[in-house]
Amino acid sequence: MLSPTACATAVRLAAPPNADGTDAFGQVLDQVVVVLAERGYGRTRFTDVSEASGVAVSTLQGYFGSREDMLIEALGRATTVAVTAMTWSSVVTTGARSVPSPPAAATSAR
Repeated sequence: MLSPTACATAVRLAAPPNADGTDAFGQVLDQVVVVLAERGYGRTRFTDVSEASGVAVSTLQGYFGSREDMLIEALGRATTVAVTAMTWSSVVTTGARSVPSPPAAATSAR
């Protein structure tokens, strides 16, 4: 039997992209990071994220399963974006050549 976290991850991975091909879940997760930063974990509810992202509460519950899982995913996203931005910044300042562009998540966080 799958754990609630594993089920939420499976639902998230099955999330369809937006009509323009962008990552719908990633955009929602970016909003989760913003709401958590503004309100803190103790004051953040699914309804707050729903209002900020325009996604139904039931969809958020399907993506994350629980507030704790939402926090874990948000921390992972914020860490990945920050590390990617720092790595890209160090590549730019050292003048490395033949380096691919930074991922969209790193550029959208600026």
